[in-house]
Amino acid sequence: MTQIDPAMTRSERLSADMVALLLAAAIATFETAWLGLIGYGLWHVFA
Repeated sequence: MTQIDPAMTRSERLSADMVALLLAAAIATFETAWLGLIGYGLWHVFA
């Protein structure tokens, strides 16, 4: 995970964690959307 800087405040750590979480969620959603789109296309091609 990220390196914890002792000088960082609790709120800064929390916001950094939130940014990382949002980024991970966005990437997961994007990948899922791509897989769904590809799967949908293949299903139409081979169905």
